[in-house]
Amino acid sequence: MKLTVLFCFHSLREKDTTSIALQAFLSKLVKGNIKLFRSDGFTLIEALSIVVVLSILGLFTFSFIEYAIRTYLIGTTERMIYQDASYTMERMTRELRDMINPVSWSNGITYDALQFSKRHGTPQDVRTDITYWRDANTKVLYRQSGGVSQPIGQNVTIF
Repeated sequence: MKLTVLFCFHSLREKDTTSIALQAFLSKLVKGNIKLFRSDGFTLIEALSIVVVLSILGLFTFSFIEYAIRTYLIGTTERMIYQDASYTMERMTRELRDMINPVSWSNGITYDALQFSKRHGTPQDVRTDITYWRDANTKVLYRQSGGVSQPIGQNVTIF
């Protein structure tokens, strides 16, 4: 550093105000009166207070993100349940509107059943005798037509 300062002193030949100010600064720098870097840093209390404030901000941020994720998952689950129930109700309603007479209705401990005949068949199912029944153990609602049972709803508690 002394070599650089000496080089600067020798290169400044002209006596304008800028060079005089620069020579004064460089001479103070060589003597050690001016420090380029501060030697003192953060105190322990300042560092701990920064850690505490950042921890609190992080806690609020992550709790907010967790709440948003939990809300999204609940909404997704409820949407799937709603779509399943909506499909089941729409299918049953259409077939009940086309019903001639209810043949039988049973409300038992192990299963509930509704049997009826429709006026018209559909291209997918030409049979007109329909049975809806719910298994009380598995809580699954089935639609039976022509001896073939197909599950059409889950988590059906009352039928």
